[in-house]
Amino acid sequence: MKTNRAKDKLCYFIRESAVLSFLKKYPLVEKSIKSFLGCKSNLFDSYVTWLEATNSDRNESSSWGAIPETIQSKSFGTKTFYKYDFCGTTGWAEIFEYLHRAK
Repeated sequence: MKTNRAKDKLCYFIRESAVLSFLKKYPLVEKSIKSFLGCKSNLFDSYVTWLEATNSDRNESSSWGAIPETIQSKSFGTKTFYKYDFCGTTGWAEIFEYLHRAK
């Protein structure tokens, strides 16, 4: 039986020191991710489930590395966007996969 390797990998390269720096700075993220590791049959499905479940937490919390930036425009009014301090990682996928491999 063939396995779908694409569902077993989120990133090709993981910067361990950058991920550890991020997790040290934002420990709430690690606690959240660990509760979703292995909740599905493969890494990709677990990651998607985590993204869907924590969407509002990630977008509005500085304890997740979110930095709000409010923009005003005549066409769409006031909108708040969030940028993240990922400490040199490429994003959530790299952090999630690092914790998956470390478990």
